[in-house]
Amino acid sequence: MLLGHIGVKFALILGATVALSANGKPSLEILSVSGASSALISTSKHKVTIAGGMAGGDCAQSVDNSHTCNSCSSKVTACNHMGFCACNKARIHGGLVLRVNLKKDKQLIGDAVAVAFTPTGKTVLTPVSVANRGEFVDFTWSSVCAALGNSDCAQLGAGVHQLAVSISIDGNKDGILGSEEPSVTATFRLVNPGAELFDMYGEPSRDAISGFLPFGGEGVVFVENITGAGVFPRLSYGARAAGFRVFASETSVLAAGYDTATKTFDMVLNSTGRVFRSNEFEGLSNGIIYYFRAATVDEAGNVIQFVPANSKLPESCTTKPSEACPFSAMPNIPLH
Repeated sequence: MLLGHIGVKFALILGATVALSANGKPSLEILSVSGASSALISTSKHKVTIAGGMAGGDCAQSVDNSHTCNSCSSKVTACNHMGFCACNKARIHGGLVLRVNLKKDKQLIGDAVAVAFTPTGKTVLTPVSVANRGEFVDFTWSSVCAALGNSDCAQLGAGVHQLAVSISIDGNKDGILGSEEPSVTATFRLVNPGAELFDMYGEPSRDAISGFLPFGGEGVVFVENITGAGVFPRLSYGARAAGFRVFASETSVLAAGYDTATKTFDMVLNSTGRVFRSNEFEGLSNGIIYYFRAATVDEAGNVIQFVPANSKLPESCTTKPSEACPFSAMPNIPLH
C-alpha cells in the first residue's frame, strides 16, 4: 500500500534579537544532518532532504539514541530466505535523535521553539534539547512520526511519509515567520518498503533491478547489462532507487549475501531513467572464480529484491559451482 503525502508542516522558531545585514536578512544555512539514513543538502544550503529507512527488523537495542542501527544481519532480520531479507545498514528507530546543524550570523541567538501546523490546528513540538544559540535543532524520529499520525514509526505502514519543515530565526520575537526573517527548508521522508516487500526475492518483479551480468577484467569484475522492472527507477511503495549492491562469494551464488564481499554502486541514469552504466567491483584476486548476487538500494538505504533467486539457478551456480555459471566471473580472464 502506498500512502499519500500527509500535509503537515513544522515551523521552527528561534527567538533572537537580530541586527539585519546589508541585504536585509542575516544568513542562515544548513551545515549537516545526523541521525538519519541519508541526507541531501542543496547547493544553496537552504534546503535538505532527510530520509529515514525502515527495512528489516528492529535493531534499536544494539545502539544508543545517537546512532542509526544495522538491520542487515540474520540476528535481527527475518524472512523466508535468511541472509537475503530486505534490510538497512543505517536503519532509523523511534528514539533516534535527528539533528540539523545550522550556520548562522552571530547576531542570531536564541532558543528553539517548534510549532506544528496540522489539519486540525497548531501545536508545539518541543525539541529533545534546547538549541545552542540556534546552532542546531533536534528531534526524535518518534516525534516526527507522531506528527505524521503515529509515534510508532512502523505503524505508519508501507510507503513514503513526507513532512515539510521550515527552520527559521524569529529575529523580532513576534512569533511569526515573516518574509524578512531568514529560513531554510527540510523535507523528511520516512521510507518503509512494508513487510510484504521484506522478502522481495529473486523473481522478475514489478520493482527494482531484475537482472545483471558480471564480466572479468584485470583485478576487477565489471557489472553490466543491468535491467530494471516496472517503472524503475521508481519503486511501487513511492521511493526512488538510488543504487544497487553487489555481493560476491568464492563459493557459489547461494553464499553471496550479507557476510560476503560487498560493493554498493550509486545509480547513474540516462535521459529515459534507465541504468546504462558499467560498474567495477574492485579488490578481487586474479585467477579466482567469483559468484555474484545483486540487490536494489532505495533513497533511504533500504536494500530490497535480491537477484537471482536460487530456484532459477543452474547447478553451475549452486551445488556444482563452475565457470559455466552465468553469474560468475574471474578477474583477468573473461568467462562469458
